[in-house]
Amino acid sequence: LWHTNDKVNQIYFVESGTLKEGQETVGGKEFIFQFYHGPVFAGISHLFQLSYHSHCEVIETAIIKTVSKKAIEEIILKENLWTSFQHYFSQLCQDHLSRLAINSFGNVREKVAFHLFYLHKRSNHKVLQLSREDLASFCGIAKETLIRCLAELKEEKLLEISTHGIHLLHPTKLEALFM
Repeated sequence: LWHTNDKVNQIYFVESGTLKEGQETVGGKEFIFQFYHGPVFAGISHLFQLSYHSHCEVIETAIIKTVSKKAIEEIILKENLWTSFQHYFSQLCQDHLSRLAINSFGNVREKVAFHLFYLHKRSNHKVLQLSREDLASFCGIAKETLIRCLAELKEEKLLEISTHGIHLLHPTKLEALFM
């Protein structure tokens, strides 16, 4: 949908499907910091920026509508939604800080448990349908390390893995691993 340094002219409403937003690291790896599962707005965190500081692409067939940046800005100001918008951004910042803390100080098991639980809470799907590579990038770990950790969690009967994706069997037990 957008590339790093593209001008922000519109916001995207994802009716269905999945997108990923990320940045390329200094070492050339992709760091994914957001998945969008429809229905949701994508790119709204960039609303008051001149250009995107990330890239975003469709990873599961999606129905997407665009809304002009100017129209969104006018609605926020005209309908006096500034406080709600600030609350949204505050929550977004808190989510990013939580992810930063777990990625900085958590062990591999805590990172994987945290991110699976995070995605589970924010998804409308019972099954997480992401590639191992994308999930590893989101967790900030190597794909091989993710696969080993998923196998351990599967052995402990905390999740099931099938061709359809990852199904969390006991989200609260998974949450206890990083709390």
